[in-house]
Amino acid sequence: MWGTRREIVLTENVLPYLKRKCKILDVGCGNGFLAYLLTKRKVNVVGVDISPRRIKYAHEKCPEADFIIADGRYLPFYNEEFESVTCCEVLEHVPNYPMILNEIFRVLMPKGTIVVTVPYKMQEHINFFDEQKICKAVKSKGFKIEKIYGIGFELEGIGRFLPSKLRILLHKFFYYFFKRANFIVVVGHKSAKERL
Repeated sequence: MWGTRREIVLTENVLPYLKRKCKILDVGCGNGFLAYLLTKRKVNVVGVDISPRRIKYAHEKCPEADFIIADGRYLPFYNEEFESVTCCEVLEHVPNYPMILNEIFRVLMPKGTIVVTVPYKMQEHINFFDEQKICKAVKSKGFKIEKIYGIGFELEGIGRFLPSKLRILLHKFFYYFFKRANFIVVVGHKSAKERL
C-alpha cells in the first residue's frame, strides 16, 4: 500500500511541523511514504522499521532516503543526532512503548521537534490512547508538548476535493467541538536541559 487516503491524511498533518533542510528520523517508517514526501522537501531523512520486507519496499519506492532495519526501542544512532523525529502509528503496537520514547529523546537534539501520532481510543491494539495517556507518556520522557489535536476521516468524500490546509482546520474543528477523531497528533520539543 502506497499513498493511501489514510497515509495522505496523516502525513499532511505531520509535515507542517517539520523544518525543511534538516535531518529527520522516521521511527517505524513502514513503507516509506512519509520519508518520500520529506525527500521532496530536500530533507535528509532516515527511516527505521523492524520489518525487513517494509524496509526493502521503502528502498525501492524512495531511494533518496536512508532506510535501516532496526527496533525503535534500540536505535542505532548517536545521542542528539537528529533535529526532528517522527513516530506515526507505532506506539500502539509495541509492548514497551516508553522505551521508544526514551530512545527518541536520546537521539533528538535539544529543542528538537517530535511528532507522534496514535489511534484515538482504538482498543484493537496492544496499547490504546486518549489525549491524557499520550500526553502523560510524552511529557514523562522530558518533552514539552506544543500541540495536541485529533484528526479523522469523516471528510473523505467531499474533503478530498478541499485544499489540505482547509481539511486540517476542519479536522481540528470536529475534534474540538465533537471529539470526533480517528487519530491523535502530538507535537512537542525536547527541553534544552536534560531530564532529571
